[in-house]
Amino acid sequence: MSDILARAKAHFRDKLAAPLKFIEISEWPDEEGQPSKIYFRSSMTLQQQQEVLSLNNQDKLAEALVATLIAKALDENGKPIFRQVHRTELLRNVDSDLISDILRRMNEEAEELSEDEILGN
Repeated sequence: MSDILARAKAHFRDKLAAPLKFIEISEWPDEEGQPSKIYFRSSMTLQQQQEVLSLNNQDKLAEALVATLIAKALDENGKPIFRQVHRTELLRNVDSDLISDILRRMNEEAEELSEDEILGN
């Protein structure tokens, strides 16, 4: 394996090993009335991105949003909250505005840099 490929793989492993970020979803309270938390990483694999882009290029924007949510939404242990079998339910039975808002908030949160990241630490 080339040195640059090894460095590229190590960089991606580091991104995947970074602490999870989360957003709170007050519209989906838990059993105790507290907002649900959706954890996520700022990165997606190329395979996940390819699926989203393919759906987008086919003008299946709603399906692209749901595919993004399925790929990014994790629990506190980094395990996916949703699976492909949930796609139809997410498309038909979940507030589309809220799905869009969740993804927007994930993107905003992912773009915020910590002080350590800004300083290069």
